[in-house]
Amino acid sequence: LIPLPESQRRGEAATAAPLQEPCKNTFNPPDPLLQLTILRELSGMLDGKHDINLLLEMVLEGIARGIGMDRALFAMLNPERTRLRARYALGWDSQDMREKFVFDISPLQANVFSHVLDGREPLWIGPNMDPRIKSLLSSAVLAVSGGKAFFVMPVEINGRSIGLFYADRSTSGRELDEEAFTAFRHFCQQANLALAYTRRGR
Repeated sequence: LIPLPESQRRGEAATAAPLQEPCKNTFNPPDPLLQLTILRELSGMLDGKHDINLLLEMVLEGIARGIGMDRALFAMLNPERTRLRARYALGWDSQDMREKFVFDISPLQANVFSHVLDGREPLWIGPNMDPRIKSLLSSAVLAVSGGKAFFVMPVEINGRSIGLFYADRSTSGRELDEEAFTAFRHFCQQANLALAYTRRGR
């Protein structure tokens, strides 16, 4: 509460200002070294039985912090294959994730996620997407993505989709690019391989 001399206040202001600079960007930039490290660890899981939870967490870590995505999520089909629900995520509010990322999988309620699970192909949802895909962006999907671009790719075991990976940069508003999409597909492919090997080990 004691006032400081004017000269000392000026000196403190000059030294304190630069400390605020890092707050301008709190989002993960791409980290190629981290990508490589996690991909190597995933490759090491192809030689035997491993914990599936750890595997999925590593893939999400690679997507979020390695590729530099704001949010990454793994969603899984229920045993009846009628509902897709979020199971693991990074960069999401947990309550928001549980409430919003729940989708019925039915021919009568087609959406982009059911399309990906059926087609078993990765998709980059963005401005230049096929108009037929755009028609599958239901209000529930737009609520999850915030109307922003995103990547999505199915997770398969023995040629059958069991769930999918989703990633976006909707929080920061940064653009998606081809390099990020390629890296995203690579992580998902490694996850598919590791899951297949883990299942065989059982």
